[in-house]
Amino acid sequence: MSRNFRIIVFVVVLFQSICYSGKTQVLDSVDAVVDRFSHYLLYRDQDTNYIANFGNEFALKLVTMNKYNYFALFDTRKSNSIIYQPARDLYLGIGFAYKWLALDLTLGVGLSGTKEFDEQQSFDFQGRVYSSKHYFAGTLQYYRGYKLNRSYQFDPAAPVILDSGETGLRKDIRTNNIELQYLYALNYTRFSLKAPFVLNEVQKKSAGSFIAGGAFSSFTMNGDSSIIPVRAEGLFNTEAQLNNLNILSLGINFGYMHTFVIGKNFFVTASLIPGIHYYSGDYSSPNIKSLNSSVNLKLISMNAFGYNGRRIFAGFNISYNGFLAKIIDGLYPQIGHGKLSLFVGYRFKSKKDRNG
Repeated sequence: MSRNFRIIVFVVVLFQSICYSGKTQVLDSVDAVVDRFSHYLLYRDQDTNYIANFGNEFALKLVTMNKYNYFALFDTRKSNSIIYQPARDLYLGIGFAYKWLALDLTLGVGLSGTKEFDEQQSFDFQGRVYSSKHYFAGTLQYYRGYKLNRSYQFDPAAPVILDSGETGLRKDIRTNNIELQYLYALNYTRFSLKAPFVLNEVQKKSAGSFIAGGAFSSFTMNGDSSIIPVRAEGLFNTEAQLNNLNILSLGINFGYMHTFVIGKNFFVTASLIPGIHYYSGDYSSPNIKSLNSSVNLKLISMNAFGYNGRRIFAGFNISYNGFLAKIIDGLYPQIGHGKLSLFVGYRFKSKKDRNG
């Protein structure tokens, strides 16, 4: 009986081992099929003489980043303008890229923590998704606390804007900005959007592409009083005494981006992607009035330079996204945001390369 029991246990263990091995093979087969299918969808039309793809290699990088945003008001009839910005902080962190996924995780180090900005509140999410030909961006920003960055006065006889000792700090000004952006590279067979910005692809030869896309945004600004300092009220149109501004915008962009390959591994990427947007909204100065729905200018620029070697890569990215609107003839608010990032990273060998 003991012998029969041992035979039964042996058969059961053997059967389970065969089933487990079969399941493992099935899972490995499914994973291979998914990997080949995703590779086909993402990279099927790339010219390998121009683009090298290293998406199957895990890439890790160190990142330092600075985000910025501003709003400005231009009075072209009186040749004056005013610009507000919040405190800017330095962010440090790590990033990684593998297959279709790339993610940067950063944390503010508090370098802007001066006493005058102690009460500032902010949330700034700027997410980006790249493929070789598609670019998706989502922006969600909330800032409370701005400072008068600078003003331009073209009349030498005009009085100074701030009294002696005034800092131009406005703890009451709050902004919200929500934006969705999509761009498409028409020459995706020879030009890669990922190469200069994600760096899990390499642009082997210089190439460029026309870029087309569209965007939606919603911007609001609120303050307890006019954004124009009291001593500067006479320098601006009376409609410039804004304490509230709301703008909904829908637009299209068309421009060009080019990557110049220098030597074998160095690169410079430059772009100019202008557009037009249709907007509507309202403002208070101090009475609430509707903006005349109209069309105005929008601009996107994504630029980079760096070194993209077989294993080590490093570089600097700078992006800008902004638009103009019109309150009345000669009075134009401008809203913009972007970020600057510096990074250095390393690509690890894939499992296939290690085993080979």
